[in-house]
Amino acid sequence: MSTDISRREFTRLAAVVGGATIVGFNVRTRTWVSDAEAQEQPFQRIPKLDGALLLDSATRTAIAVDRGNLFHRLPAAVLKPASVRDIVAMVKY
Repeated sequence: MSTDISRREFTRLAAVVGGATIVGFNVRTRTWVSDAEAQEQPFQRIPKLDGALLLDSATRTAIAVDRGNLFHRLPAAVLKPASVRDIVAMVKY
């Protein structure tokens, strides 16, 4: 009887056992990011932008539903880019 599991399943099980929820992977530190770590200090060290990164509740709520009314998720922030450079900077961030 084989007990092989995928890396994704192993990560999920490890997070459950460890009491944390894995929400992503930090490519800079090459480590898994837990939900608690993601909520600690969001948007720390934001790159300099020509536009604005809006964090207020009203703006985030206004964009929480997509045009097709398929997704209902409150974003952490809303980017109002003033240049292509802003988009590139935030994708890299």
